[in-house]
Amino acid sequence: MPASDNAKVLLEVRNLSQSFGTRIIGMNYGMISGFIGGRTDFIMQQIVDVAGSIPTLVIVTILMLILKPGISSILIALMLTGWMEMSLIARAQVLRLKDQEFILAARTLGERQRIHPL
Repeated sequence: MPASDNAKVLLEVRNLSQSFGTRIIGMNYGMISGFIGGRTDFIMQQIVDVAGSIPTLVIVTILMLILKPGISSILIALMLTGWMEMSLIARAQVLRLKDQEFILAARTLGERQRIHPL
């Protein structure tokens, strides 16, 4: 297989991991952090800050040493390093929506606070 075909496969794997795994992990993490708030939010965001301060290349290299080299281990490494940005975006949106007037109106009318799957 020519080197250009290998590069295409690697780019497709990266796109798949970035679009699927990071969005699911990051969005859920950020939404839970923003929705619960308080001390839990603070601790979860400190985890994101610490994980974000470690360079991606270092994490990928360590995972390559631990896991068996191959496409699946690259996919796992990219998913484990790419979720942080999405969690920050999801958290910011949840915090923005929590302070909207329609939320206050719903709580005033007696709507209880609950987590909706969508």
